[in-house]
Amino acid sequence: MNPAIFKILGDVENKKVLDVGCGNGYFCGLLAARRAQVTGIDISKKYIELARKNTLPSIAYEIGNICKMNMFADDTFDVVVSINTLMDVLDFEQAITEIRRVLLPGGILAFSITHPCFSSPKVSGWVRKPIDSYRHEDSLYWHVDYYFDKVAENRPYDIMTIHRPLSEYIQCLVDKGFSMTHFIEPQVSDAIVEKNARWSWRTHKRICLLLVIGARLTCSE
Repeated sequence: MNPAIFKILGDVENKKVLDVGCGNGYFCGLLAARRAQVTGIDISKKYIELARKNTLPSIAYEIGNICKMNMFADDTFDVVVSINTLMDVLDFEQAITEIRRVLLPGGILAFSITHPCFSSPKVSGWVRKPIDSYRHEDSLYWHVDYYFDKVAENRPYDIMTIHRPLSEYIQCLVDKGFSMTHFIEPQVSDAIVEKNARWSWRTHKRICLLLVIGARLTCSE
C-alpha cells in the first residue's frame, strides 16, 4: 500500500502534508523522512500520545475529529493523506468537505480504504469446501452480497467501520471539486505471502483487499 500512496504523492519535500487519522504516527514518520512538513490529526488521545513519543519532534500532532478540523485555517496544506481511516467515518461527506477546506487549490488528496466491492459486512468471505478448512486449495470463491446496503460493523479495538458502495466515495469526491488522478488496487505481494504463509495470504492474491485513490482539488464546489 505504501508504494501506491507515494506513487500518487510524488516528491513531498518541503510540502505541507496533513495525515488525517494518523493513529500512532507511523505514516507521518515516513513522510517526515522524505522531508515533508508533516501534521497529523487523530481523534484518539492515546494514539497521539504514542505518536508524539515515538516519532520526530518536527511532526505536529493534533487531537480532533476530522469532520471538524477547526484548528486548521482554510487553504493550509499542499497534500492530505489518509491511511485506512475514511471508511471508519460515519459522515464521509463532511470529512471530505473539511479536507477540501484545508487543502490548497490544486492540492492532492491520497487515501486508502478497504475495498468496498469485497467488504459488504452482512455476507462476505471465502466459501470453502470443507467449510472448516483454511487451505488455499479449499477456498472456492469470495462471497459478497448486500453490496448496496450502507452498514456499520464493529471491528477489533472498538473500531466501527462503515460499508458504503464505491459510487458513494467517487461521487462525493466529484461533487466536492476533486478530479481523480489514480485508482489503484494493490495486490498482495509474493514476499508477504511467503512471510505469512500460515495465514493463507496466498488466497488473498485472488481478491483486492484495499483500494488506493488519488485526487486533485481542481475547482470550487
